[in-house]
Amino acid sequence: MQSNTISTQAGRVKVSGKAQRELFYFQKFKENWGEDVANRFLEWRKLSWSEQANKVTRRQFEHIRWGIKNAGRTDAPSFADKFFKNMEGKLISVEMECIFDEKDEMPKARDLGTFMVTMCDDGSIRTNSETNGSAEVKVTISQNSPMRLKKVTDKLLTHGGCVNSSCGMHIHLDQRGVSYLTASKRAKRLIKALPALMKLVAPSRLTNNYCVKNQPIPTHPTQQYRHSTNRYRMINFLPAYDEHKTIEVRLHGGTLDFYKILGWVNLCQWICDCTEIDRIALNNAKEFSLDYLQIDIANLLEMEKLPEALRAYVWKRFRQFHPSEAHNLREKFASLGKFHLTDGMAIS
Repeated sequence: MQSNTISTQAGRVKVSGKAQRELFYFQKFKENWGEDVANRFLEWRKLSWSEQANKVTRRQFEHIRWGIKNAGRTDAPSFADKFFKNMEGKLISVEMECIFDEKDEMPKARDLGTFMVTMCDDGSIRTNSETNGSAEVKVTISQNSPMRLKKVTDKLLTHGGCVNSSCGMHIHLDQRGVSYLTASKRAKRLIKALPALMKLVAPSRLTNNYCVKNQPIPTHPTQQYRHSTNRYRMINFLPAYDEHKTIEVRLHGGTLDFYKILGWVNLCQWICDCTEIDRIALNNAKEFSLDYLQIDIANLLEMEKLPEALRAYVWKRFRQFHPSEAHNLREKFASLGKFHLTDGMAIS
């Protein structure tokens, strides 16, 4: 028998049958988004029934799981707008392209957990035979609660999900709540870091037509930089910002490995907010007479503000795809006494 009470920061609260739907989503918020968001929802639920009557319907709650894209719709329900506004700048959408051995064995979105999880066809994915199935799975998570993503990747692997060289893994970084200028600066930092980021992905991604390298940012301030209007760029800014208020990073190859995805997400977020990248890129241009602002893998690894967990992630990926270059860089760092990079981790 279903319990008619629920645990909150204020203790256990008794509920009526009419509130069961709201409580179901309260539990979802607590599980997927954390205690803070769940209690904000509870505070909202304490409004009088007359105030809630025109706000809470089953259809409105169904809108919530549609993800970031629908939050800005003029016909979006008021509660969904309230929820997404509370999470401004804190959401991440992960898009995983994958294939399955048998079309009939492909999971449905409801099999993966319907809260903020969608599945759709993707014509860019190549399959090995007509019996194979393919899909793009989109999962929206918060910065503080990434473990929802692991539940989805585990279920995809259980259903026989895998990837090939035609698959990609794209992430959308939430830019709601910040100005266009701030979002543009963040996107430019990712573009400046592309020479380093390109060292961390499979070589097949560098020649993919759906992931074309961005034009570099010129050094001279009189040369105005214009973001590309083509969404099939490694860093997709203008189309993604106009439609979703996000920055899309399309560079990473297909993977269902939760820890690879999490490392990539954390690195891209850190680069977006790291103003030191602007200074290093400008110093590189002056020191080496470069026409463009950029940082390389050595610059990234030796940045003091880079968290050690991310340094270890960057080093591991770099060593995987460029072992000889990694060996030379390790020797160079050792001779300069900067960092001691081991095969297992990076220690400052």
